[in-house]
Amino acid sequence: MNMEEYELTLLSEELGETIDECLQAQKRISKLKRFGPDDIMPGQLADNTTRLRNEILDVLLCVEMLTERGLFKRITQQDVNHAYFERKAKIDSNLERSIVQGRVNPT
Repeated sequence: MNMEEYELTLLSEELGETIDECLQAQKRISKLKRFGPDDIMPGQLADNTTRLRNEILDVLLCVEMLTERGLFKRITQQDVNHAYFERKAKIDSNLERSIVQGRVNPT
């Protein structure tokens, strides 16, 4: 295996870990919706909001590890700001469409 193949294999493994962390965050959002933000699952010490935050932190840590290994360029605050405004515009547009279609009550 040459170095490029090794790095691609590593990237594949790390992205698998990142996907798993995203699924855990998705599961935690479902629990938060079903049981509320302050619910503490039996046998756990933290509430759903704290546990969701921890899952999102795990995703960010996976991204940081990929960056440290040089598998892609570090994400800057400027990158985040640009993506945020693009994403927010899309979400706002979709919300407006849902309101017009009568699927969301804005009150």
